[in-house]
Amino acid sequence: MGMFEEVKQGLESCGIPERMRGGITRYIFDGIPPGEFLQAVIKNDLKAAVGLADDENRTILNRYVVFFYNHAPAGCWGGPEQFENWVKKFADKDKPKKIKLICPKCGSDNVWKDAIAYWSPEKQEWKLQATYDQMGCSDCGEESDELIEVES
Repeated sequence: MGMFEEVKQGLESCGIPERMRGGITRYIFDGIPPGEFLQAVIKNDLKAAVGLADDENRTILNRYVVFFYNHAPAGCWGGPEQFENWVKKFADKDKPKKIKLICPKCGSDNVWKDAIAYWSPEKQEWKLQATYDQMGCSDCGEESDELIEVES
């Protein structure tokens, strides 16, 4: 059984109300923070959970604990730090990796690429129109058809 099915069955078997299941699954699978009540449960903050719960959820609070303990990934619940790390894990996935281009001869990142730019009178700035294959290094003078891409 896959994780999604495990969570879905766990929500059902623990008697978590249907209206609360979407917030839990979005949090577990997408890192989207749920509402304040569920955040308090996930962060193991009993006082806040009781204070934020509606009448139905206050009477079944123990079911949430059973669900997270038995059916949710261990790293997604248990305290504020686990909550923050879980959300951050998904936020970091969406960020594009930064790269830098370096010279294949000397390793410098002081590199250039041949291009055409035109002046935009409306914007009062240069606009890039096209780039070409010619590239080089301003430090060592090496000209190349290829620069090395490294994660920065």
